[in-house]
Amino acid sequence: MKITFKLYAGLAKYLPDGSHHNAIDVELDRQKSISEIISRFDVPPEQAHL
Repeated sequence: MKITFKLYAGLAKYLPDGSHHNAIDVELDRQKSISEIISRFDVPPEQAHL
């Protein structure tokens, strides 16, 4: 499944090059959780709010 992973401006530095408007499309295995995606991009968990 494809999701759009979007971060506020202050966290955009964690997105890879080529992301646009503080977001990137990510292919997600159905068994993966959102917290695993947050970890994949090294976003500090204490700064991640859903």
